[in-house]
Amino acid sequence: MSSVRSIPEPVRVARFNAIRKALTWVKDADIVGIGTGSTMAQFVDVAHEAGVLEGKLIVTSSLDTTLRLKNLGYRVADLVSIERIDVYVDSADEVDKQGRMIKGGGGALLQEKILATYSDVAVFVVDSAKLVSRLGERSPVPVEVVPRAVSLVLRALRDLGFKAKIREGSGKKGPVITDNSGAIIDVEVPEWIDPTEMDAILHSVVGVVETGLFLKEATLVYVGYPDGKVTEVKGPRG
Repeated sequence: MSSVRSIPEPVRVARFNAIRKALTWVKDADIVGIGTGSTMAQFVDVAHEAGVLEGKLIVTSSLDTTLRLKNLGYRVADLVSIERIDVYVDSADEVDKQGRMIKGGGGALLQEKILATYSDVAVFVVDSAKLVSRLGERSPVPVEVVPRAVSLVLRALRDLGFKAKIREGSGKKGPVITDNSGAIIDVEVPEWIDPTEMDAILHSVVGVVETGLFLKEATLVYVGYPDGKVTEVKGPRG
């Protein structure tokens, strides 16, 4: 499971400040979706200590988050049994000033986009280092691909002019395989391309299941700073 122990203290404090703001959305919700990654691991710990998850119906974007919640005594619902989500809370790899994001560094982008899209409110928490002036400044776009098509898709992306590579696992040899049995290809974002155009091009490639470009899912993004300040970025749904 994701650990918060190895996170530098200034980053942990910045995330904590943003997380406290997100908790206000969770308190009055009945059905809560929770994302994946080290920030969400910290969110679960903070929410647990604050007691705001008690009595909630919870659905997650990954096995990792599910196991963390179960270890704390919570019951996690299967996504297939859910028809609505009041609030979804997650983090991001990059956020621009319009509240558009790159997500999927943890490999759960498909499930994350499903939960964010179908939630009434989608709230994201990040530390200030995740703010960028242009999406793709520091992070590639993760693309989930049908595994048997991974070589063909990789060739197609390169033919379209993208720099792309298969994401390799750190705990085992071979490509990273998602909870939905997809493979991940990381695609660099060219400086000249608009994110909306890039997302459309990526989706046009047969074999691509979903992209990590979250261009219209956010309601609000809380940005935390180590000094205690928290700013808000209004998302496309805000």
